[in-house]
Amino acid sequence: MLNNSSPWLLECLKKIKNKKNKFALDLACGSGRNSYILAEQGYKVLALDNDKKQLSKIVNKKINAKKVNVEKISNWPLAKNKFDLIIIFNFLYRPIFPYIISSLNINGHLVYETFAKGHSKFGPPSNQDYLLDNKELIKLTIPLSLIAYEDIMVKNHIKSFKKQRVFLKNV
Repeated sequence: MLNNSSPWLLECLKKIKNKKNKFALDLACGSGRNSYILAEQGYKVLALDNDKKQLSKIVNKKINAKKVNVEKISNWPLAKNKFDLIIIFNFLYRPIFPYIISSLNINGHLVYETFAKGHSKFGPPSNQDYLLDNKELIKLTIPLSLIAYEDIMVKNHIKSFKKQRVFLKNV
């Protein structure tokens, strides 16, 4: 699964020490492409998504896959849980940012990457509600300490994407 994992995640993980037996959350995980690399690196992973079919593809003892609609605040599954690492890719629902931040342990990290304004010319999502404004990801993650930020065009052999990425620490 390493080849399918996000390059941004792989870069951020290089900077995190002591991953063994730490707890990670992969929010809106889809089929778990990034959950696998977390498990390989020693994390105990909670992988959440609202798509049961995608979740059924996750088969790993270190990954606990659960169907949860995290967009319903009353369903927020993490009120009593704290994580050493939270990762979110290609998902944006602004009202849950305070919950994400409060679910992060002190010295825990947040790795986030999603679509930014300007992306719609390359494909979905085109709904402006799902596209970040300039530096919005930094603003949404206050009061976490910023380690790295990128507002970039991502191109591969198949597609192009306009993305924002952050790597943060809860200090």
